[in-house]
Amino acid sequence: MPSDKVPFNEEAESSVIGSILINGESMTAISLALLAEDFFQEPNRWIFEACSTLYLRGEGMNQITVAAELERMGKLHEAGGVVYLAECLSNVPTSLHAEHYARIVHGCAVNRKLIQVAGRLAQLGYANKANIETTLEEAEGLVSGLRQGPAVKGLVPIRLIVEEYLANLAKPVEEKPQTRRIMTGLQELDRLLGGIQATDLLILAARTGVGKTSLLLNIASAAALGHNRTVAIFSVEMGKEQLLERLLSARSMVDSQHIRLGELDEEEDNAMRHAAAQLAHSAIWIDDSSTITGANIRSKSRLLHSQRGLDLVIVDYLQLLDGDGRRDNRVTELGDITKTLKGLAKELQIPVLAAAQLNRAVEYRKPHKPILSDLRESGNLEQDADVVMFLYCEDPDNKPDELIMEVAKHRHGPTGKVALKFVGEHTRFHGMEQKYTKEEERRPWWIEPF
Repeated sequence: MPSDKVPFNEEAESSVIGSILINGESMTAISLALLAEDFFQEPNRWIFEACSTLYLRGEGMNQITVAAELERMGKLHEAGGVVYLAECLSNVPTSLHAEHYARIVHGCAVNRKLIQVAGRLAQLGYANKANIETTLEEAEGLVSGLRQGPAVKGLVPIRLIVEEYLANLAKPVEEKPQTRRIMTGLQELDRLLGGIQATDLLILAARTGVGKTSLLLNIASAAALGHNRTVAIFSVEMGKEQLLERLLSARSMVDSQHIRLGELDEEEDNAMRHAAAQLAHSAIWIDDSSTITGANIRSKSRLLHSQRGLDLVIVDYLQLLDGDGRRDNRVTELGDITKTLKGLAKELQIPVLAAAQLNRAVEYRKPHKPILSDLRESGNLEQDADVVMFLYCEDPDNKPDELIMEVAKHRHGPTGKVALKFVGEHTRFHGMEQKYTKEEERRPWWIEPF
């Protein structure tokens, strides 16, 4: 493509450089809007790199110091020397419009990248790969990458992080950014974890029939109905009708068997319908596709997040997810899936909570207490997860409804155990210290009246 057709603004690029030379403090705002690669003209790119280096070292920026840094880099002559620096300096009378110039430069850079992405998308289309989901995932990644600014992609000086953090501390409570953590509705677990934290990948591991799906749905209900959060549930194991029946039972405190068979008395029918109305107005989204990959989850979550916002992703469960077909080894394939889910959590700044099936080794151990090594045959679950929780029953013969939730790994805080009670007929968990009185009110304890 001829250079005169490439999107760039020569005046804006030199004005950014001139603004920095006039007032080095303008680099604080400019560094949030630009990367060196955003400059089309190579001399401007080298000068900006020199300014960034001085800024990160906490040194002043002016015509003399920038020229010295360019000399150290061996780029002073190629960057136009002190003559070009003086020319940039004379082009702008003030640094007041530095951010405006920076936005122009960044906009041109995005347009250039858009042209490159369009070419790459065309190549993907012509490649005609057999796995269309992999192709779409790569295409979405290329497009979404255009939306990420320098503050997301590049290095940010810690001084900026400190300044923003202290500024938020000083704000009144009502003006502070809303916390992205999700409360599970289980008080002791929330105290231990501090809630489910944004960007975390959490693994809930258990053997078959212990109740991990019910616990996941309890957490989804607590987040959506108790705190107005948007939750996406990806379930390969159960269909959407089965999941709804469990949500209705836990919400209405009506026996799940009665709901499933349609054998409800008048009181139960009223309670179930009231719960159904509340769930219908909640922001819970369910995908029960029979085959789903980590790439599917990432793509659909991105779409929901862009259209309506998204606060929590729940996956039930990892070993049932399909691979993308590029790996022959299932362990490696699962490792790729967990990396995809962790990447999703970081990209969207939300927690991802995924269930996992433990191997049979737990059943031959006395007591039946899981350990982290039980996950090692399941990809990189132990390594990739920020939090690993085990759900198990210490005495399944005598006290099958009393379970232990053990936080076996917690990257950001303490580990420990929480005692839970499982009310099977209502598919609902509660802490030993929490009330559970159906006669008192037909609503889960964590829900405030609408």
